[in-house]
Amino acid sequence: MSNELKLALLVRHLDLFNAEELKNLFAKMDGEYKELSNREKRHNIYLPINDENKRLGDYLYKIGYISNEDRYAKNKEENQLLFRIRAKK
Repeated sequence: MSNELKLALLVRHLDLFNAEELKNLFAKMDGEYKELSNREKRHNIYLPINDENKRLGDYLYKIGYISNEDRYAKNKEENQLLFRIRAKK
């Protein structure tokens, strides 16, 4: 199954998952989405701006998975969202 399909299914059912479940789902994905599963340290992930990633960012912020409310990248390409991953303590 492609990342696009996985992401579409995930975003459609976001409210069913808590932070730990999302971390495990991200670990099974490829590319940048797999990096979302790393909560060992605080770090930044850049994702393309699209409806799915916007909804994902809104939900991750709501549950405290990411720390930045403003996700539009400042110093990267304009067509990317910045997700500042919070380290799990």
